[in-house]
Amino acid sequence: MLRIAIALAALGGLALAPASASALEIGMGNETPALFSVPQFTELPIRKVRYVAAYDAALGDSFERQQADQFLRTANAMGYEVLVSFEHSRLRSRANRLPSTAAYLRGVRAFMARYPFVRIYSPWDEINDCSQPTCRDPKAAAGYYLAMRRACPRCTLIAGEVLDTTDPQQTVRYLRAYQQALGRVRPKLWGLHNYSDVNRFRSTGTRAVLKAVDGAV
Repeated sequence: MLRIAIALAALGGLALAPASASALEIGMGNETPALFSVPQFTELPIRKVRYVAAYDAALGDSFERQQADQFLRTANAMGYEVLVSFEHSRLRSRANRLPSTAAYLRGVRAFMARYPFVRIYSPWDEINDCSQPTCRDPKAAAGYYLAMRRACPRCTLIAGEVLDTTDPQQTVRYLRAYQQALGRVRPKLWGLHNYSDVNRFRSTGTRAVLKAVDGAV
């Protein structure tokens, strides 16, 4: 229960931003299908979950696709609304490489075809963190957002899902370059993992991101 409470505190503002910015919706981030058999979770009044998947998880049979099948189909059968965030390739040899926009689009479309009930997406998880190959290429990250818009124009999309690093200005610089690469496109919804602020009992990074983007966070 303590782990769940901590996760909710960290992910609550990220889970899904509603049309009204004043409303708060709480969800749970997890990649384990066993989550839906744990009474300590299923008995909570939470109907939203977040799942992180490789952008190419649906291309070919793999452990990642099997896990996604179990988690996402169970969530859907039990009436949970799912947010999916993509990340680096499921293949270790490609994990540190940025896919071409065409390769990314191929993976995303295969995923959407396999799980048509998922309608809320983030093109890439923690794009400014250097555990991801998007860390030094905001232009590429912006290209994935634009590609996802083409793949599912009616989906709810979260742009620029960033990590609040210990240097808030690094996050702001990344977001500025990201927005510049988007051209005239102005997303209405952004993602923030504000762990640095939460763990240090501050709001510096969160406020910096709020000022750096238009739309809901």
